[in-house]
Amino acid sequence: MDKYDAAVHEVLKDLMEEEKSEKAELHNDDRLVEDLGFSSLNMARIIAILEDQFGADPFSKSVAITSIRTVGYLAAAYRTTLETETAKEP
Repeated sequence: MDKYDAAVHEVLKDLMEEEKSEKAELHNDDRLVEDLGFSSLNMARIIAILEDQFGADPFSKSVAITSIRTVGYLAAAYRTTLETETAKEP
């Protein structure tokens, strides 16, 4: 698990606790809506928190928000965006 996975898992676990989710474990293949029960409002909160943490919004340029279905895809969106931005720096 890299720093992107860890950050996404932490944010999701915190929200799951707030929502009193009965799901005990979180896996990268868990679907955000179908398995974890997150609403569009939850997703907006998650993205806002992660944008604050990482200082980037992958959905403004490179990734369609509608393509994010699982925990792993969410982490990959940040990983791809931030690693691409880092590679562009001199």
